[in-house]
This record gives sequence, structure tokens and C-alpha cells, in this order.
Amino acid sequence: MESIRILERELKEFTERGGKLRVITTTYIGATDAKAVEFLSSLKNTEVKVSYNTGNERLHAKAYLFQRKTGFHTGYIGSSNFSRSALTDGLEWNLKVTTKEVGHIIDKFKKTFEAYWQNAEFELYDKNIHSVKLVEALKQGKFSKEYTFTTSYFDIKPFPYQSEILEKLEVERSVHNRYRNLLVAATGTGKTVISAFDYKNFRNNNESSKLLFVAHRKEILQQAKATFQGVLKDNNFGDLWLTD
Repeated sequence: MESIRILERELKEFTERGGKLRVITTTYIGATDAKAVEFLSSLKNTEVKVSYNTGNERLHAKAYLFQRKTGFHTGYIGSSNFSRSALTDGLEWNLKVTTKEVGHIIDKFKKTFEAYWQNAEFELYDKNIHSVKLVEALKQGKFSKEYTFTTSYFDIKPFPYQSEILEKLEVERSVHNRYRNLLVAATGTGKTVISAFDYKNFRNNNESSKLLFVAHRKEILQQAKATFQGVLKDNNFGDLWLTD
């Protein structure tokens, strides 16, 4: 709720003068603040949609779009979530995009947001109906951070753009004999999923191959381990090496 307090006056002024605000969020790993969701949903001209799917990292992107009647829109895409530290003194990396400079990025931004907005997985939040459901889902999301795995798997398949990247990685190895490749992609586009499928493809022809996945947080390692286990359909895959 601290992040909301920082912008509370501005958000109220914006919506009370007719500005339209739409927010999408999830209960994944229980990071969303229920009080913040309730406050936002109470504002005029504001709609909040929530995904209650605690077991699937569908949406991890942090992005903000400011649309203007002039057509000159501005977006911010990067690492900053809607938290106090991210909005004040946190060390974050964000990219500002504008219609004037990269109009095609803004167009894709809008289309992607609308796709999420129209997705039935995201439900329009109503405090009188969903308050208990939200709290319970957030509790379940926090519990899932500890990652108690099951041996049942979904049939995970890469998206078309991920398949294209996987094909390029395979070409680099098989055609150009280049085994040191760098994958750069925006937050939320599934870099770990791509890595898991690439390792799976590589392991098919190299059964003795090994993998080292490095991250700065235990939660990221746990998420990655779960992703690799799901793609490889091997509940015993991977060990965690943690340092203080």
C-alpha cells in the first residue's frame, strides 16, 4: 500500500477529472497488495483485473502506458514494479518509449495489453465479490513460493516467437559451430522457458551435457528449477546451490 500512498493524490485527481485508469495484475507468488487493489478499484473511472492463477507465471512484465488524446503516447517498460522502493530509491532499469520515436513499439504495447485485458483468466475485480477470493489466492501464491512440486506436468509448448529463437540457437551451433550464445529479451517474454527448451534440444544429442543456472535470488532459482522440470518432464531434475 506504500506505493499507492506515494501517488494517491495524483491518481485521485486524474480519475476524478475524467481520466480512465486500467490495471492488470496477478496473485502469482503472493506479491500483490490486496489493500492496493481495493483502493485502485474504488477510484472513479478505474477498472482492475486480476489473474488468480497462482500456479502459473503468465504475467511477469512491468509496464506502464500513458495515452493522450493527441495520439502521442508514452510508455515505460522495465524492471520497476508498483512498489515504494521501485518508485523511489530502488536500483531499476526502465526504458521510455514514445509514439514519435518508436510508434510500432507503442502499438505492440497496446495490443499486448488489450490481449491480456480480454483474456478470461483476468477477472474484473469487485470488492464485494472478490475480496475473500483475492486474499486466499495471495496466501496460496505466497505458499507456492516454497515450490512443493507434483509429478504431473502440463504439455508445455513454446510460443511462435520462442520457437523462432530456438531455431536460431540451433543454427548457431549446428551450422556455424558457435556454442557461446547470448539471449537478450524483455522481462516476461519467457527467457527461462526458452533456455529450458534449448537445453532439452541440446541434451537430445548430448546425453552427458550439464547445466549451470545462476541467479541472485533463491526464488528465481526455484522458479527456474520448476520450469526446467516441467519442460523436461523430470521431477528429479536439478539441485539448488545456495549461499548466504
